[in-house]
Amino acid sequence: MEVNLDFLRKKISICDTKILELLNERFYWVENVAKIKTADKIPFRDYDREKHIINNLIKHNKNLRPEFIEMLYILLFGENEIYIRNKQIDTTPPDEIA
Repeated sequence: MEVNLDFLRKKISICDTKILELLNERFYWVENVAKIKTADKIPFRDYDREKHIINNLIKHNKNLRPEFIEMLYILLFGENEIYIRNKQIDTTPPDEIA
């Protein structure tokens, strides 16, 4: 059975939609984490945790280059911070407020 190009492109489009849905869900949870961290006066960014997440994803990866995973998640973590800032959730640690 020959698989045609249109079929494969539709499969990729379905994957793209699922990725976008998961990213939107992830940002929802990030927003909730930011609210808790703000209430508990915890800094928003936790670079040790971010590195742990990246290392864990690389460990469980099957096909992607580790460098790609790292770059993707560094970009994602940065976008999380921009997203929270745009939502106007103040995540500035108390000792950094002038």
